Amino acid sequence: MKRVYISGALTNASEKGFYEALGEVVEVAKYTAYIPHKHTDPDKNPDATPKEVYDTDKKVVEESCLVILCANNPSFGTGMEAEIASAAGIPILVLAREDVRVSRMILGAPSVREVVRYETEHEALEVVFKFLEEF
Repeated sequence: MKRVYISGALTNASEKGFYEALGEVVEVAKYTAYIPHKHTDPDKNPDATPKEVYDTDKKVVEESCLVILCANNPSFGTGMEAEIASAAGIPILVLAREDVRVSRMILGAPSVREVVRYETEHEALEVVFKFLEEF
């Protein structure tokens, strides 16, 4: 089954529940979801070295068929994941609330397939499901 990487801020982030909801939508759409905080979360996995986190997440991004990038909170890690995906030719679906200003570096990444602005998380989940059905 093809894997979809859910990218978003983890350090000092409050959207982990949204990432998990995205993962559920990905699974319903018949893909395998990889949600980094379930594997390399800084709070739940404090013993994972920075190199282990980098190596793990880089490998998983490169082996994915799509990256869903949540751009509501600035994150160096999310930016790096976008660059890894672009370098590997992995398409990126960017999600951001309508009131969030997203970095032009993210929006200009060559692998960005679509940018979805949303008001509610429910709306975002519906759009993601439809995107995956057509992907």
